Amino acid sequence: AALIVVYTAAVTAQNRNMAIYIADRGLELAIAVVIVALFVFARYYDLPLLAPERALAAGFCLYSCFGVLNNTLLEKLQWGYAGLWNMFQLVSFLASVCLWFWAVLRLLPVRLGRPVLIEEGLYQQLSPEINRRLQTLNNNLWTFWKSEGSRT
Repeated sequence: AALIVVYTAAVTAQNRNMAIYIADRGLELAIAVVIVALFVFARYYDLPLLAPERALAAGFCLYSCFGVLNNTLLEKLQWGYAGLWNMFQLVSFLASVCLWFWAVLRLLPVRLGRPVLIEEGLYQQLSPEINRRLQTLNNNLWTFWKSEGSRT
């Protein structure tokens, strides 16, 4: 949030009328970057992402990316673009809603029954491997944050 405020203050030094749109662009850009980073994180660590969750996240990312593009065009073309700006905003929102609707429809048929429990012996076999993978993940994240800290 602080970076978005600093970005907005720096960019709107010449044109204060566009401050809201520039702040909105910064916010939408931050949302899109976080979603893409989460996709990369899930891919790197082979985390399962079901189609409905991917569609929901893609809808948010799509809407944010169109928001960034739309606000950038509005800033450059000023108010001669206002009618088109409204239309593009509406189309991007409707496309995102369609993705979200599809994702929710995919989730509806799932029926929850009684959970199938695994045997106690199987848990004892799987537990060390799960702990090893979690430790590896922890070590990778620790190495990443230490290397990022040394760069600054």
